Amino acid sequence: MTNKNIQLYFFLILISIIFIFNVAIFLPFLTLFSVVAIFAVIFYPLYKKIKKSLFKNSNLAALLTIFVVAIIVLIPLTFFTTQVFLEAKGIYTNIDSFKDTLGNLSSNLNNKLGAIIPNASIDLSSYVASIFNGLTSSIGSIFSSVFHFITILFLGFIALFFFLRDGSKFINKLILVSPLDDDHDEKILDKLKRTINSTVKGSLVIAVLQGILSWLGFLIFGIPNPALWGALTVFASLVPGIGTAIVITPAIVYLFYSSTLFNAVGLLIWGIIIVGLIDNVVRPFLVSKDVNIHPFMVLMSIFGGLLMFGPIGFLLGPLFLSFFAVLVELYPTITKHVLDKNNK
Repeated sequence: MTNKNIQLYFFLILISIIFIFNVAIFLPFLTLFSVVAIFAVIFYPLYKKIKKSLFKNSNLAALLTIFVVAIIVLIPLTFFTTQVFLEAKGIYTNIDSFKDTLGNLSSNLNNKLGAIIPNASIDLSSYVASIFNGLTSSIGSIFSSVFHFITILFLGFIALFFFLRDGSKFINKLILVSPLDDDHDEKILDKLKRTINSTVKGSLVIAVLQGILSWLGFLIFGIPNPALWGALTVFASLVPGIGTAIVITPAIVYLFYSSTLFNAVGLLIWGIIIVGLIDNVVRPFLVSKDVNIHPFMVLMSIFGGLLMFGPIGFLLGPLFLSFFAVLVELYPTITKHVLDKNNK
């Protein structure tokens, strides 16, 4: 073995060891950096416009962009999330009386059912108790995750500042170290940027807007725990073909039987005009036509992301789905190019 080979192997071993240590150091911040990268991609056009109007002052432009992010994203999200948690906590504190009501309801149902089918019984309390136990444990984990998120929020804003200001430099270095051809790297990054914009800005932003508008409708027309049902509407809006009707229709039926006809009809009109039409009005401006990820896949990626990463998985799930969709789409082109080069 020559001296040059020994030097090469030593260098490869050394860089591998240092790389592993660096991965271990930055791994706890992987989720944070992923979320910051999503916001950087979404708000980078705004950053460029602000920078252009400020005589190319990148530092001030990044600070103003972060301020806009805080105003239009962080404050409304914090308020809405707080309302959801307060209402969920209220349900949990009244769960004992709710169980008693279910117990009485089960007894009445069993008496009527026993007259028709001997030895038949329904125990609603046990079923609902298991659901609420799972909900309670989830709320506890969500609270701990939210607290953890708040503790690193300042670090996230710092990261967003540098992602906006130096994002192009990071991308150039990433292309430089990638073993793929530069044009393939640029295609992947460009396609990923458009897919993230379409998936996050399209599906998720529309879902959140419909959830907020549904919450306002529930609040106006007297649905109990409106923020909690509004949060469920966010997920329901991602279900293909049915969407927000999964939540709004039972709410209308509830108002029809427990409130006034005016409230039921009012919520029906609100759901059709205010909530329903926003998808048709807003989506064409947010979704790129060359990006095609089925809404059901987006919905599954959100639930999978929530299970794996906690609340922040609402963003990370679609991010990884978008990245996978881009790689699958470009796979035939890249592999054909590599095989053609090897055959020459």
